[in-house]
Amino acid sequence: MTEKADLEKQLSQRARSALNRSLEQVDAKRLAEIRALALASRPNLLRYYVPVAGIAASLLVAVLYWQNPVTAMPEIYADPIEQAAAMDMEFLDDVELVAWLLVEPTA
Repeated sequence: MTEKADLEKQLSQRARSALNRSLEQVDAKRLAEIRALALASRPNLLRYYVPVAGIAASLLVAVLYWQNPVTAMPEIYADPIEQAAAMDMEFLDDVELVAWLLVEPTA
């Protein structure tokens, strides 16, 4: 077993030294091309994550919207006119109506 391990170690050292010698002989242009190819072969993770993040965000917004839907204003006033005035603020622009609501006795 040790002989086999020694042979593998020697083979690994020879391969490493041969690779180092061949890299020393590579010119700068060829080395730049190799590096460019190595960078181009890596997957661009941003290209995959941006659409996935957009879909996840839209699903989150949809789920939150469906769990808490926008509801109408709750009935605060017993009088339907006062409730209409509270729901539609344009009624308050009419000064006469506001004065009448304030003067009108409530039952």
